Amino acid sequence: MTSAAPPLKLGLIPVAVFLVFGFGAALVVPTDYSVPRPTPPDEACHAGYVIWLAQHRTLPVFLSLSDNYEGHQPPLYYLSALPALGLHWLARGSFPDQARPGLVISLRLWSVLVAAGGVWIMWLLGRRVFPHDRLLALAPALFLALWPGRTLIVSAVTNDGLAEALSLLTFLLCALILQEGLSHRRAGALGLAWALALMAKSTCLALAPVVLLAVVMAGTHEAETGDRAAAQRKTLAALGVIAGVVALVAGWWFVRNQLIYGDPLAAEVFNRLFKTDRATPEYFLKLGLSGGAYFGLVVMNTALSFWGVYGQANVWSPAWYYVLGFLVWLGVLAGSARQRLKPAEPDEPGEDWRRPMWTLAWLLLVVVVVFFLRFNTEFYQAQARYLFTANAPIALLTVLGLWDLDRRGVGRWAVVLALGAMLVMSLWSVAGFSALVAAHNPPPFVGSM
Repeated sequence: MTSAAPPLKLGLIPVAVFLVFGFGAALVVPTDYSVPRPTPPDEACHAGYVIWLAQHRTLPVFLSLSDNYEGHQPPLYYLSALPALGLHWLARGSFPDQARPGLVISLRLWSVLVAAGGVWIMWLLGRRVFPHDRLLALAPALFLALWPGRTLIVSAVTNDGLAEALSLLTFLLCALILQEGLSHRRAGALGLAWALALMAKSTCLALAPVVLLAVVMAGTHEAETGDRAAAQRKTLAALGVIAGVVALVAGWWFVRNQLIYGDPLAAEVFNRLFKTDRATPEYFLKLGLSGGAYFGLVVMNTALSFWGVYGQANVWSPAWYYVLGFLVWLGVLAGSARQRLKPAEPDEPGEDWRRPMWTLAWLLLVVVVVFFLRFNTEFYQAQARYLFTANAPIALLTVLGLWDLDRRGVGRWAVVLALGAMLVMSLWSVAGFSALVAAHNPPPFVGSM
């Protein structure tokens, strides 16, 4: 980082903003799972995983519909939440056998703190990518802090926030390697971050091509500016360090899955058991939808979910709310198109690393979207939370697209207006959550269809 970089403590602003909305969401969302509509998706089972660890001191197994269907998940989030459960135990005197309201709130507050860590990491990344402008450096972290579709998810009992934070850290370390070069220490840190991400959620496998390409591009740059043979040896050594750290930290989990499920990802048993009570593409095809219409439905509902469809993906805001979000996207698209029509601006000295970083950003976004669409060929899961592994490029590319409207006054105002719109949406979502649930708003743009 250069001496011109914004002061580190400035990142406390987006963290504080997120904590206000995150703690608010954790407290206002109901915890009564007997009335499931307004409760977060799969929260009871995520909480049940933590309770299982506390009671049985062993990892759960998902072999039948009578088991907790989150039992196939990697254990890192649930292990990290045990201290929050311990505080509840100290207050109550014993571990509960079910997710009671006080316990759920304790676990939710832990989730908020974890997700606040993700906002801080996003600040470190924004500060590195936009070191000469405080607003632009802050904007990606403020995007995460004010993104209501994210806030209502990561403030629940879920492993999504920890997986997101570790994915952000992995991407940040990839950017660091591009900027400052390869070393055994940086390769080890990158391998550890990715291994921990894999131990938070298996969807973080999408980071594999990004990690590989970051090391290869950094090694290629060193080969072009120095000893080619030495650079190749350093690249291979870095890849070996990363592979070794991942095998050491996360390898046991995949071996365990292979021994129990006959599959290192436990995907086969998950697909087989989940299809008994979940909507699948076949359900919609039998209703008369074509394959194209089905994926159109997936894309549309995922776009709405990005800005916020709450509860069991059935608590909708009115149309004006989503129009605000779509206007943000319109600004991003207009700015991106405008920049493509202009000749590329030369990089400032020492900042040529940012071009390969943007390549990594697009690669991660494309890989995560492809994985998501592939998942929707097995299940209908039009929920933007499955894209959170790509939140680093989502936030960075959103800010860049808005800034590209002019890269002077207009672009900066576009960033400010977009964040202002998201502030309104967050206030509507969190402060008015109870009224929003009671309103029974129909799906926007299509009414009751």
